[in-house]
This record gives sequence, structure tokens and C-alpha cells, in this order.
Amino acid sequence: MIALRKEMTVTQPNQTIEVMRPLLPEAEHILPYLERIDTARWYSNFGPLERELRTRLAQHFNLNVEYAVTAANATAGLISVLRAMNLPRDAYCLVPSWTFVATPASAIGAEMIPYFVDVDEQSWALTPEIAKREIAKINGVVGAVLVVAPFGKTVDIAAWDAFTAETSVPVVVDAASCIDSFRNVTFGRTPVVFSMHATKIIGVGEGAVIISKDTGLLRHVQEQTNFGYYTRRISTVGVNAKMSEYSAAVGLAALDIWPQRRQMWVDTTARCEQALAPLVKKHGIAPWFPEDAVSTTCNVRLAHENVDAVISQMQVRGIKARQWWDKGCHVQPAYGRFPRTELPVTERLGRSVIGLPFYADIPPEHLTITAQVLDEILSRGA
Repeated sequence: MIALRKEMTVTQPNQTIEVMRPLLPEAEHILPYLERIDTARWYSNFGPLERELRTRLAQHFNLNVEYAVTAANATAGLISVLRAMNLPRDAYCLVPSWTFVATPASAIGAEMIPYFVDVDEQSWALTPEIAKREIAKINGVVGAVLVVAPFGKTVDIAAWDAFTAETSVPVVVDAASCIDSFRNVTFGRTPVVFSMHATKIIGVGEGAVIISKDTGLLRHVQEQTNFGYYTRRISTVGVNAKMSEYSAAVGLAALDIWPQRRQMWVDTTARCEQALAPLVKKHGIAPWFPEDAVSTTCNVRLAHENVDAVISQMQVRGIKARQWWDKGCHVQPAYGRFPRTELPVTERLGRSVIGLPFYADIPPEHLTITAQVLDEILSRGA
């Protein structure tokens, strides 16, 4: 115990363990692309770097370029996809409450009404079975379903394609953190939106890529990101949600160094799992990492629903743990007025899921200290 206290003192008062430190390509990797921008003097509006990035991102998913469209950010991408579907205004959009607030914000941005539903206890995701059950109870028009792939985990695209074929309700997948884990997924017509925010596994600062084998839909998505323009300057209604050449430059640099960066994430994930292994056996915590993939967060589910007390005590030690999705969107002031079903799983997850310090180049000793402090807190029954 004395040794533990000595280790813990390194985090206070002059040092903290950050929960996340994004890592984008360094300036030397981006510079060649910036020089290409200077030469071309093409800064936005589907320039040569954006087109090259779109091609390389499609290749990342083993697809042809016609199945990919970029956007300024993932929220704008979700809005553009929903608007491209030409859905009834003010129709309900089923949204899991267990998600980040950008998901229901996207429904509102598309002039839809978010309707919060629960998720599956094991996958933390909305399933076709849950969606069909809830739609049958709703008195009103359900225009779409927003499915969230949680924290880098995949969802079954074929199952959601089948759901749309059966119900005629279109589906959009918010796979913000999944640009690595979906690289071997079999895509279908259901559009999938990936974030390229600075906090994501392949980041550009702000950006997104949308993947679907419905090329007709993707044409309308691209129209939506460009004021409704496509091949002619005839607006069909839209917004300005295009990715700039500068964001594309960062994205191309990120893909250039991706094999090395991915290995950093693989190694860090292995070290994190090793540090947490004793707590899995001793306290029954459940680490949440995608299978055969990497993501930018380490979430664990505590055996007891005392997450607020645990976070508070870790903060005192200088360890910045947090709840990435808080207690669910339905408790946020902006979303409390929207309709919802009963949300028992979301509420349990909100009381038990904690995000621990985790980033690509986190010092190994910070993982060890975090695990030791968490062990002490849980052993005391906090």
C-alpha cells in the first residue's frame, strides 16, 4: 500500500493524467500537401486533394470511390444524409439515448423529431429487433432510424439493410469512432458516417466520410453538402458542408503514416488491457474495445453502478476519467423535452460506464497508475 501511495503522488499536485490527447500528423507530413494547395490555388469545393482523399478512404474500406463522399464534419454528414433521403418533415427519427449528443442534434438539423429508444445490454447498440418493437408502439410517422456503432464496435449492416427492406424505414449508421473497425465490413445500401474529428482514430481536425453502395443516395448527399448544387448551378436546397482542401491535406498525411500510427494504437491497447486484467478478475469490470480493431477510447463497465463516486475520487488523484456519453442524451437539457421509451439499459450504462485515460502515446506508467488507483477505489467500495 505504501508503494501504491508513492506512485499515486506523481499525479499530484503538479501532474495530471489526461483522459485523451489527440495526435494528428505532424507538420512535416502535411507540408507536401500544403505546397500542392499553394500550387493549385484550389482551397475548397471538391478540389484535387479532397478527390484523392475520397479515393484513398474508399480503398481503406476495400471499395471503389463512387461509394464514398466526404463532409466538413460527421454531424453535417449525418444531417446531409437524412436530408438527402427526402423524409417527411417533423417525422420521428429513432435515436438511441446511449450516444453522444451530436446524434440527436443531427435529427433536429434534418428537421426531424428525435425519439429516444433503448439499446441492447450486451452490444450497447440499437438492434433491428428493438427498433421494430418500438416503431409498433409509436403513434406517428417514423421517418428514419439513426443507429450508433458504440465506441468503435461494428454493427450488422446486412441486418439493417434487411430491416429497411421489411419496414420501408431508412437507416443511417453513426459510426463516428469506427473508421478502423469497419475496414473489413461488408457494406450495403445503408449509409455509414465516419467522423474524422481530431479525437478520432484517423483525424483531420474536422471532417467525415460517408460510405454506401447506394450511389444515387450519395449523389444527393453530395448535393446537400454543396447548397443543393451538383453538376449545374441549380440549387435543390442544401447547406455548406464540404470538406476543405486543408482538411483533406491532413487526411492524406494521416493515411500516409497510418500503418505506423495504427501499430502505436495496437501496442497501447495491449498495454491497457494488460494493466486492467487484474481488475477484470478482482472487480468484474468489463473493458470495451472493438474486436480486431483500434479506437481512441478505453471504456470500462463497473460491476457496481457507482460511476459518479469513482470519477470524483479519481479526479482528486489527478486522473481525468470521464463519461463520454454521460447518462444518455435524454437527461441533457437540450433533449429532455423529446419523446422517449423506457430506457432501463441506458440508465444502467449511465451509472456504470467510465472512460479511462487512453491515447496513442500515453506513457505506460500512466496506464499502470490508473489501474492501481481504480483498484484501490473499488476495493474500498466507492
